[in-house]
Amino acid sequence: MIKNLVLGTAVLLTASVFAQDSLHFKGNIKGIEHDAQVWLNAGKEQREIEVTNGKFDMRIPLEGPEHVYLYVKQGNDFRYTAFYLGKEDVTIEGDIADFPMNIQAKNSQHDALRYQDYLETKDLQEQIDELEEEAYELMEEGEDKDRLYEIYMGVPSGKITVLEAQVKAKEFDFIKKHINTDYGRSKLMFTTGDFTSEQFQTLAALVEPKYKNTKEVQYLQHLADYPALEVGDGYYDFKALDLNQQEVSFSSLFKGKYVLLDFSTLHCSYCQREAPLTAEIAEQLKAKMDHITYYVDEDAEGVQAYFELKGKKGQVLWNREGRFHPIQAQYRVSTTPSYVLFDPKGKVVANWIGAQQNFQEILSQLIKK
Repeated sequence: MIKNLVLGTAVLLTASVFAQDSLHFKGNIKGIEHDAQVWLNAGKEQREIEVTNGKFDMRIPLEGPEHVYLYVKQGNDFRYTAFYLGKEDVTIEGDIADFPMNIQAKNSQHDALRYQDYLETKDLQEQIDELEEEAYELMEEGEDKDRLYEIYMGVPSGKITVLEAQVKAKEFDFIKKHINTDYGRSKLMFTTGDFTSEQFQTLAALVEPKYKNTKEVQYLQHLADYPALEVGDGYYDFKALDLNQQEVSFSSLFKGKYVLLDFSTLHCSYCQREAPLTAEIAEQLKAKMDHITYYVDEDAEGVQAYFELKGKKGQVLWNREGRFHPIQAQYRVSTTPSYVLFDPKGKVVANWIGAQQNFQEILSQLIKK
């Protein structure tokens, strides 16, 4: 009896510790074919999932509440969905047609808030998607691109612009209400370019003292303290590691040339595609421009791999802290790749978000002025 009790207690303790250190992720997703590739990204872990008739059951280590991504590849069809989960037991039920956002993890207090956030702007996002499709169809029919841009994206009264402003307003109100939750603070990284410094100051003032030292709140404080750079503003200096893990100052890299600073990561398919192209463009313009990549993640192997992807051209800087580093707050990095061009005196000439067409021609014109 005593022996059985001791053994039973040991099993319970082992199970308890195991559960505390991992996410138990199970579910039933209709529409997943038997030969589909399915995998889960959680923090630094990526695991392939064995799925039978849409059902799966797995555990994966998790440091704390964070965004978790489920990917499904069926032939040429690629889909994903995202959750916000902690070290908990959750169940996913639905249809692959519900991807990417219209699906919720049951039994999760963290994902319940994420799903509530999704519902807040769901109707507005659907209207935006419809307008984007409408604009694209009109462009395919031969309508003037400049006229369409003004109608749909013009500031301040473009059809899409007006709706996007409403989405940002709702997102700000949501974060304001939930800034003292893990999920509320996690959204800061995805809204760095959406709010003003004054709005970030408002959010910072609402943070409870016990959260002041979290990386998310320190990131928020930098968003509040450093206004978004405009054309003509001087750069924000920072220290980072080079490929030899030696600390360098961004200011030391200005050597009488223009400087193209890009923010990228190996964990971004667009960055992977653009890295060799941008490096080659920079090589063609190297007489007047230096190219610096700030790698936004913390994995040293990824930094080296990204340098290889650039053909070992230019420089790559990084920091061990990865995402939520103050540098990314100062430069309002919410999307990769992002680019900032500085003149030889360190003044902002232009900035871009995402991959750019005719980038060499654009840069060539700017550095000739």
